[in-house]
Amino acid sequence: MSKPYEITASGNLLEIHETTERTGKGRTYREREFVLEKRKPTKGGKDWVEPIKFRLEGDNCDKLDNFNVGQEVEVRADVCGFAYNGKTYVNLKAWSITHAGADGERREVKPMRNTQPRNGGRPYPDDREDDIPF
Repeated sequence: MSKPYEITASGNLLEIHETTERTGKGRTYREREFVLEKRKPTKGGKDWVEPIKFRLEGDNCDKLDNFNVGQEVEVRADVCGFAYNGKTYVNLKAWSITHAGADGERREVKPMRNTQPRNGGRPYPDDREDDIPF
């Protein structure tokens, strides 16, 4: 069996979603999603903002309890993919999230006012439905 692709990304936490429980194949498991805001400079001098969604599973879901929206973090994740009904899907399965700081130091966690996703917790805008069966 080959090893999954591993990536490291850093940026600001844009959204932190609540932990959800799912049942499948006779077992229940937990998952929690969060969005990292990655900025890339452009030729025009402005930043191009890329929102990147990651997912934590199982006991790793609790790792997000120590973080707030707006904090600078570093994430390590495996790139996983699968096909369903002729479409290919990619998941960024995070297994490590740490505070970004000088020389690896942990910064103090300060509470932020708004920790809710911008879209009220809905995975898609109102005009689009989630038709994936899992």
